[in-house]
Formats: sequence, structure tokens, C-alpha cells
Amino acid sequence: HIAIECPYRERLDCLSKVLNYYGGTGRIIVFTSTKADANALLLSDKITHDVECMHGDIAQNQREVTIKRFKDAKFQVLVATDVASRGLDIPNVELVIQIEPPKDTESYIHRSGRTARAGKSGTCITFYNHSNVEFLHRIEDLAGIKMDKPGIPSDQDMLKAKTKEVLVKL
Repeated sequence: HIAIECPYRERLDCLSKVLNYYGGTGRIIVFTSTKADANALLLSDKITHDVECMHGDIAQNQREVTIKRFKDAKFQVLVATDVASRGLDIPNVELVIQIEPPKDTESYIHRSGRTARAGKSGTCITFYNHSNVEFLHRIEDLAGIKMDKPGIPSDQDMLKAKTKEVLVKL
């Protein structure tokens, strides 16, 4: 569990860096609290990965198609509201990103539970700002976890990660 301090107005830039630094090649779910935020992320030019969106205004049959495509690795990033946080078994989700802390600890647990399933490893990253600090501490206490707080990946971190990725491919 990772918490990254990110001012609300900078979250698209933060998300871009986090996706590129932590994203790898596995499946990623980005959780938003609102349908409007989900749509904004879907349309953002900051996300350079293949991305699709799922929320309550999307028809059930289209949501089912989106989930099947995600399970079949037809795209890497699913941007979703809490409609995707429960009752879905999606294998091989390596990264969950919450662009802001959810409304309660139970929602945090359900969202973060989309990764690290069936004995596999995974990472859950939550963006927060100074007004969310106490709530993050409450999540840590109630969920029995401790979040690392490494900060937003720097340009140097990004370069090192990409260099390592290229060397592994060679």
C-alpha cells in the first residue's frame, strides 16, 4: 500500500507519472469517486496507455463487454467508479490507483482488493492531499495496514525505471 501526496489540481500529471513508473505491462484499475472524474480521465491526453471507462451511466451490457475486454487484456487501464470495486474477479490486476481516498475504509478495502488476488502480488496507490491525512491514518488503523509514502516519482526516477526496462528487454 502506497500513499502519494498530490494536490488535486496536479493529479493528472501525478497519474501520468505513477502509471509510467509503477504500471509495467500488467492490468491497472484507476478508481475515481465520480462519473465525471472517470470521463475526464478517459479523455485526458495525460494517460498514454490504452484505456477504457466503466461507471453507472454506462449500460450494463456495455460494462460487461468492457470487463471481458479488460480480462482478455485488450487494453491495459480501466478507469472506474466503485461499480468495479465489488463482485468482479479480474485476474492479473497488478496495480490499483485511487485518485483520491474513497469515502470510507470499507471502500478502500474493496478497491485495493482488486489487486494481489489468488496469491499474486500487486500494488495499491492512493493519492491524497493535506486535507486527507487524518482520514488516511484512520484507513491504516482500521484496515491494519501501513502505507509507504514515497512521493511522486521524479524525472530521474522515471529515467532509471525506463533504462532498467530497456536493459531487461535486451
